[in-house]
Amino acid sequence: FDSTYNVNEYHKPLVVFSGVNNHYNTVVFGTALVSGESVEEYEWLLHTLTKAMGGRKPKAVITDGDKAMRRAINNVLPDARNRLCFWHLMKNANAKAKSNVFKSMFGRMMKKAYPIGDLEEEWFAVVGKCGLRQNKWVEKIFEMRLLWAESLLRDTFFAGMRSTQRCEQMNAF
Repeated sequence: FDSTYNVNEYHKPLVVFSGVNNHYNTVVFGTALVSGESVEEYEWLLHTLTKAMGGRKPKAVITDGDKAMRRAINNVLPDARNRLCFWHLMKNANAKAKSNVFKSMFGRMMKKAYPIGDLEEEWFAVVGKCGLRQNKWVEKIFEMRLLWAESLLRDTFFAGMRSTQRCEQMNAF
């Protein structure tokens, strides 16, 4: 579920709902032009998507972390598991933490299923080593680990998807 609002070449507010089929090819479930990125607009889109899908609701959703989008998902799809986009998280880690060691470790944690205790132990060791204990973004992202840590997402099928890149490619097109 991606809304690359007002950043594409034509500045068109396009939302794309996509996934993959059994051959790992992109499948578009729906698209919409929206006038903004409010919780209400996203809720309407999710209700409309659900209706178009014969009442079937997605069980897993990957987003870029937009707060309005996450609230709408929680309100309309309370049983869906939300995952944050790998690419967006890595971009933010690069900008906010400014540490290649941290960025590398963070990327591993998003891909590898560590035992829960090991995940937290390694997190705090690297955060300390990189001098990021007081970094607000690092603190916040750790609190949100249920949305990105592979270890904590193993109970949900995401069809091998970790990012919103398929949607963004379509928006760029």
